[in-house]
Amino acid sequence: MKTPRTTLRRPQATDAEFLLEMETDPEVYRYLPPGRPFTREQVETRLAKFMAEGPGHDPLGFWVAA
Repeated sequence: MKTPRTTLRRPQATDAEFLLEMETDPEVYRYLPPGRPFTREQVETRLAKFMAEGPGHDPLGFWVAA
C-alpha cells in the first residue's frame, strides 16, 4: 500500500538489522510485553516467520512502514 508519504510493504531479509536494533533495545520493550528485549535468535526467528507467512496468510499481519 502506498500513500504520498508512506509505503507499507511486507518484511524483507534486508529489514533484519533494523529489526534487530529495535527489538533488542531495552527501552523499546520497557512497557511492552514481554517486558524485556528479544535475543538475536528470537529476532531472526520472528523475521523468518513474518516473511514466510506472506501476504496471503493474514492481510492484517506484520507490515513494514518505509
